[in-house]
Amino acid sequence: MKHTKIITNFAVLLVSSLTVFYVQADDGVVRAKVSLGYSTYSSPYGNNEISTNYATQGLGLSYVWPSSVFIDLSTKVSATDASYNAKNVFGGQVNSDQKFSRTENTLTLGKSTENGTQVNGGIFAADTVLSMAQLGQFSQKILGLTAGAGKGFLIDDGRSGLIGISGAFALLNATNKDRYGVSVNSNLSYGISLGAVYNYPLTKSVSVLADGKFQTYFIKYPTFSGDERILSGTLSLLAQF
Repeated sequence: MKHTKIITNFAVLLVSSLTVFYVQADDGVVRAKVSLGYSTYSSPYGNNEISTNYATQGLGLSYVWPSSVFIDLSTKVSATDASYNAKNVFGGQVNSDQKFSRTENTLTLGKSTENGTQVNGGIFAADTVLSMAQLGQFSQKILGLTAGAGKGFLIDDGRSGLIGISGAFALLNATNKDRYGVSVNSNLSYGISLGAVYNYPLTKSVSVLADGKFQTYFIKYPTFSGDERILSGTLSLLAQF
């Protein structure tokens, strides 16, 4: 039966930065994830635009109850050698690209169903730090709430894996801190996330996951506004215990 294949092949559905097994068991299930990826990033800075491409690495840990309610904690960080277009952003004040770092953390609660549908909501935080050489350091912190839904579709009744699609909406607040340590808060802002995933089961408890996601946050500060955009691709190894 189709539902049995979803259970036995540990179908994976991507929703709002999250991958979760659909399970049906007498005991709860722990899921661990290790990820490597690549992202492109852009964000407004006054009248200019910050842009960069960087590698990422991530970890995730989930617990899934027999009812298929789950909780997930995930983190993703940029590579240590990431840099951004500081020379373009700051004109003659900086003469080379400078260090870029970004950390993303999510805590999500949701529920999966037998037909591959999933809903969830949670809290997310993102911290972007930009070095400006002799000018000091600039940062943008985002804290928000998210709600999402998605759907998984089996390939060859699950034997060849699963394709999932997802979408999410976020309400958020952003804080800029300039080189003098002065903080400016944004208005209450919003964002959207769209994703697609392919999952291939290696064994009953191990899967390989490839996913792509586009996120955009529409942020308005008192003196300027713009969209923070992230396009990312990730390859993950998931294990279930």
